Amino acid sequence: MVAIAERISPQEYLALERKSETKHEYINGRMVEMTGASRKRNLIVGNLVYILMSQLRGRGGLSKRYAYPRTRDWLVYVS
Repeated sequence: MVAIAERISPQEYLALERKSETKHEYINGRMVEMTGASRKRNLIVGNLVYILMSQLRGRGGLSKRYAYPRTRDWLVYVS
């Protein structure tokens, strides 16, 4: 993984990420290049999709056109 040395704001990160051909994580104010998908990442994504689908089913949201969670290109804020 490659990290950008200088600290940037979350807004700067999002602007740079939109233009970038590779994906990055934003960790403690720094952009870190992401590696390919891992087993751990796939498990996390699968669990998130399951939780979202369960919530949508419980609210009748699955009948709506855009109520399906996507499994790619998520930006998730964790504090």
